[in-house]
Amino acid sequence: MKKYIWFSALTIFFCCSILQAQDPVKVAPNIYKTIFENDRVRVCEVSIKAGDKIGMHSHPAHLGYALTPAKLQMKDSTGKSQVAELKQGDVVWFEPITHEAENLGAAAKLIVVELKK
Repeated sequence: MKKYIWFSALTIFFCCSILQAQDPVKVAPNIYKTIFENDRVRVCEVSIKAGDKIGMHSHPAHLGYALTPAKLQMKDSTGKSQVAELKQGDVVWFEPITHEAENLGAAAKLIVVELKK
């Protein structure tokens, strides 16, 4: 019985953490700005100042294009962390993800294109 209660508690915690993950435009409207959207894609301009953090949020499959150099630390919903260092003009692909991010470098600007289908 104790194992069942423990498993249930972990399941509820995990589901709640996923449910709390939100649209990045709503989580960080000062950083994410929608510049185009239709039924297939959403394109966002991301302007993140040095030291800024973006709370837990989710993306469908998407790509990022670095308009400026960027050094971002990203931590996924399991706590796994990685640092992405991008040069101007770099393009990166991401499968669907829930994560938070912090800008470890200078102010940076990116374009994020999220696929809807």
